[in-house]
Amino acid sequence: MKRIILGDNAEVLPTLPEGFARLIYIDPPFNTGEPQKRERIRVVSTDGAGDRGGFGGRRYEVSKVESGSYEDDFGDFEAFLMPRIELALRCLTPDGSLFVHLDYREVHYIKVALDRLLGRKHFKNEIIWAYDFGGRSRNRWPSKHDTILWYTKDPNDYVFHFDEMDRIPYMAPGLVSKEKAERGKTPTDVWWHTIVPTAGREKTGYPTQKPLGILNRIIKVHSSPGDMVLDFFAGSGTTGESAIRHDRGFVLVDSNPEAVRVAATRLASFEPECIGFELAPPPPPSPPTPNPPIPPSPTPLPPPPPSSPIPSSDSSPDLSSPVVCPEVEAPLPIQVHAEPAEAVSSLHDFTFPSE
Repeated sequence: MKRIILGDNAEVLPTLPEGFARLIYIDPPFNTGEPQKRERIRVVSTDGAGDRGGFGGRRYEVSKVESGSYEDDFGDFEAFLMPRIELALRCLTPDGSLFVHLDYREVHYIKVALDRLLGRKHFKNEIIWAYDFGGRSRNRWPSKHDTILWYTKDPNDYVFHFDEMDRIPYMAPGLVSKEKAERGKTPTDVWWHTIVPTAGREKTGYPTQKPLGILNRIIKVHSSPGDMVLDFFAGSGTTGESAIRHDRGFVLVDSNPEAVRVAATRLASFEPECIGFELAPPPPPSPPTPNPPIPPSPTPLPPPPPSSPIPSSDSSPDLSSPVVCPEVEAPLPIQVHAEPAEAVSSLHDFTFPSE
């Protein structure tokens, strides 16, 4: 199953099959109090003046691209999120796992609420995703991490494929054996991973997009090929891409039309089923920019007159014999008649003999 659903997850979740997903991952709004939007631009080469200069003297036109956004301000975030999580639990298999991705603003309140809902013994890990990118505050420690809470439906029976972990380098490889250094070590509950690069191929332009590397690790370790993964705050569809690339199915739900459009476009090559919306066909490609006309060639110059042929010799010279030069009559010496030295006052006093 590969399904993308446009709709309020509070209304969609009760319609989904019971116990169909072995893994639920959600990245809900962080309740930042501000609309989430990412500015994007399109740069196209031009023969005119352009807005920007580039390599080799080329010029480029720059235009803003309409970007997705959503409101991220909730008076009571717990009252918004927890009923939706409770609706989703019926979709989990008995050995399924729930991952809730938050930041410092709400994670503490949701952790306590999840302990009340599921029981503290169902809590397995608080995973810290640490990154080092963006601005730095000058009046407090910069916030450079998110928190991912992992709960299991059954505290004694859950999926954890240890051998599917990606290995990371040792910080001091010289302190371990060569075999260990080459194999790497398993990660801890602190995951260092960059955010989605601004100019990377993974970037969709959707705000708050999470990197594939984080979802790959969760999906490979906490589900098996052929399993289903549910994300009911789907955003740009990172969960769906990670799932399908590791032979899992997915159900993505989001109430934002821009989000499902981005996700469907991103996953179009996998032919997902789109429910509640239609993915518009891609626009036709722009016609190629015609090449500037080639200026006419200048009038060719007439060919130079043929040079006199160099006489050829039928026989090669004998390099072993000495070269004999013909006698040349030496030129007559020039005689200069001058007065005695004391009478010479300038060059004009020299007299040359007449012919």
